Amino acid sequence: MFEDQNIPVAFLDKNGEARTTTLAIAEGTQVQHKNVLELVRTYLSDLEEFGRVTFETQPFETAGGTQLREIA
Repeated sequence: MFEDQNIPVAFLDKNGEARTTTLAIAEGTQVQHKNVLELVRTYLSDLEEFGRVTFETQPFETAGGTQLREIA
C-alpha cells in the first residue's frame, strides 16, 4: 500500500502469487487509467517476462449508468 492511502496496488491470488491490475496501479499512483493501459501495451513484452498479462472488460457504475472498461 502507498503511504497515507489504503489502496492496495497488489494482492495475492488463490495460489499465493502476487497480482495487480492496471486499475489498482492507476488508483494507487493517482495516474489516469488510460495512461497505465497505454504503458502496459507499450511494454507488454517486457512485462510478460514476469508472467502472463491478460486483458478483460469489466462493468462499472457511473452517474449515467453502467459502463465498460478494459483492465489488464
